[in-house]
Amino acid sequence: MGQEILQCIEENEDDTCVYRKDQTNEILQCTPECIIDFSIPEALSFSCKKAIDFGCSLIVGTTGLETQHLEELKNASNTIPVFYSTNYSLGVHCLHTMLESIRTQLKGWDIGIVETHHKQKKDAPSGTALSLQKTIGRDCPIESFRLKGVPGEHEIIMTNDNETIHLTHTAYSRQVFASGSLDCARWILQSNFKKGFFTMKSRFKGE
Repeated sequence: MGQEILQCIEENEDDTCVYRKDQTNEILQCTPECIIDFSIPEALSFSCKKAIDFGCSLIVGTTGLETQHLEELKNASNTIPVFYSTNYSLGVHCLHTMLESIRTQLKGWDIGIVETHHKQKKDAPSGTALSLQKTIGRDCPIESFRLKGVPGEHEIIMTNDNETIHLTHTAYSRQVFASGSLDCARWILQSNFKKGFFTMKSRFKGE
């Protein structure tokens, strides 16, 4: 994801990468306006500290975060703007919106989630699948597959005795997540937030 984000930045003449950090190197050219973190949960504390030190916004797409990590983000949001999402695809946000609009009509239906990702993805089930489960509002089963060359696919299957509904989102490349995170970073900067915790709902619903 880091390479995908760098590629998106390079393709947009209005964006510049002035700070980067990986396991071996840390390169700083000047103070960034925003840090984007798609790494691992263990790196979250470092990203929060750096963003607070820089006084810049923090965009987080790391999955596999636990309660203590989310608390850390909430604490950081008392000082800086923090944007967090398990998935930066607009299509996945639309999937959540559709589920919210019909979930009260699904009493008595069986619901399951199937998610498929590339073999390098470390967490299973995916953060997106868990967030979809939360939107559905019940502890529905999740099946996870890790297969070669699959950027990401999520399917919600809803059945009763006489009908079946399938809602499916397929990402054809990781670029959709990279460009989506940059769009959210631009929204944060253009909104001139001084601090606060923001999500995809915040951006598209004003919540």
